[in-house]
Amino acid sequence: MIEIKKKLFAAFSEDHAILGNGFHILAVQLREGNIDAIKLAANKLDENAGAHIAFEEFDFYPQLKLLDPTIDTDEMYESHNVGLSVIRDIAKLKVNSNDSSAPEEFKQDQLLKISRMENHVAECGELFSIMDTLDTESQENLYLKLLDWRERKPKWTKLSDYRNTN
Repeated sequence: MIEIKKKLFAAFSEDHAILGNGFHILAVQLREGNIDAIKLAANKLDENAGAHIAFEEFDFYPQLKLLDPTIDTDEMYESHNVGLSVIRDIAKLKVNSNDSSAPEEFKQDQLLKISRMENHVAECGELFSIMDTLDTESQENLYLKLLDWRERKPKWTKLSDYRNTN
């Protein structure tokens, strides 16, 4: 049991760090303001965090809700929607022929959303310890689902394509 628990927690932590780091890099790029760099950081986040978001939404949150119905998983899904809106808003951002800087109001709006997502990342990481109460078979099942999402490598912006297939 200890071995699968270690594998599951290590894999989740690794993916969670990718998500948090992706938002950190995106926030740095937003503060610097260059639209091309902002778009690049958002695209990397979209590609690199999709598997983790999918695991949380399709596997972790439903299991969490079963273990502790008092946890507000709706708020967690909403935080993901906020994070996703950052990526989508940046995708729509246009470079002005005279200026490649993002508008200040846009940057501040996205940074507020990123702050909310960074809080979510911290809170969600703390909740993962609840998985410690699962039996070995359930932990193994979650681990395999996490590996499956990693193998699929979905973009965060394309997770709606998986909603009807899961």
